[in-house]
Amino acid sequence: MNRSLANSSAFVTLQRSEAAQITAAWETRQGREARTVGLLRIYHYMTHKQHTSEHIIFGF
Repeated sequence: MNRSLANSSAFVTLQRSEAAQITAAWETRQGREARTVGLLRIYHYMTHKQHTSEHIIFGF
């Protein structure tokens, strides 16, 4: 768990400058929609083995 957190922290550090560049864009309507889609894609990836839960939550 600690190793995963350390790897995540390193990734966040590397991505921080890029994230700062797109933060302003996220304030727009298109940005909010893209962020929502991105979060749903992350959720889908994290739960791809839990198909029953996905069917219940998203109605797939």
